[in-house]
Amino acid sequence: MASVFDSYVGAVDEVTYSTAVPVTRFFELSKESISGKYERVESAAMQTGQRVMRADRFAPNPKGADGTLELEVLDKGFAFWLKHMLGNVAKGTADPDGFSVFTGTIADLAGKSTTVEVGRVDASGALSQFVYTGGKVSSWEISNQVDGVLNLNVDMVFAKETVRVGTPVTPTYPSASHLFTYLGGTFTLDGTTVAVSDVTIKGDNGLKDDRWAIGVGRREPREEKSRDIEFELKGDFDSMTAYNKVVAATATGNMGNLVLTWAGVPLDGQPTKFPTITVTIPNARFDEATPQAEAGKLPDITISGKALNLTGNDAITIAYKSQDTAI
Repeated sequence: MASVFDSYVGAVDEVTYSTAVPVTRFFELSKESISGKYERVESAAMQTGQRVMRADRFAPNPKGADGTLELEVLDKGFAFWLKHMLGNVAKGTADPDGFSVFTGTIADLAGKSTTVEVGRVDASGALSQFVYTGGKVSSWEISNQVDGVLNLNVDMVFAKETVRVGTPVTPTYPSASHLFTYLGGTFTLDGTTVAVSDVTIKGDNGLKDDRWAIGVGRREPREEKSRDIEFELKGDFDSMTAYNKVVAATATGNMGNLVLTWAGVPLDGQPTKFPTITVTIPNARFDEATPQAEAGKLPDITISGKALNLTGNDAITIAYKSQDTAI
């Protein structure tokens, strides 16, 4: 008999869109909300004297699936999601300690899809293996707060939901992996350190996910809009720097270089050898940054804006230094 402690989530890259592949990568799960969507094709016609639709005048109409995976970012395994969030990941050469830098940049998402399997245990102790094919990341969010770990939410759309019957998988996880926490965070604006208590970076991939075709079902969602990448920082009102960017009279004055880095657990206690995640937004446009005052309290401020493109596809880069070996 299984228990709720035997729930799991696994994923794998697909070779062909919506063609299931046995999952091989497993991720520590905080929460998931993936569910199949089922509609009905109904007749609009009627027979003489009929006042309610006949029971044999509708057909099942499965319409794919969607939902969110809520994960905690570890110092191994994150590169898998980077390529589905942004489009491209380049792996650098490993250093003598086994660290490689996986650099995620904006690129075409076409041809990049996943099979996701979620193991769910019911109240009787039965494990059901829900398989979702044709997985595409429609939007994503990286967040961190004081006293918290670095979190990743990925919103996904799928072509199909099925329940796999057969031998349950045995999830395996990256060995000797560790969390990134707020204690390792460092944030700079134009090279100057900024103290914040809450940070969120969100990306919307602009996918057209309603590409349904007769006899085919859901076709691979493709990009049809420019990507929307936003950031929000909260903290004490320490200076006028961000506010001055918001109210600047020129477009260049509204811009800044935002770098957010999280350092992980040092290798074997060596303080100079550690994994990192670095989010670089070189063309950050500051849209809001008005401080708020309250009697008897230090004023705080919420800073928000967008990542914009200048040359190539440089709106955002996420560099992941890890001892991982696979993307």
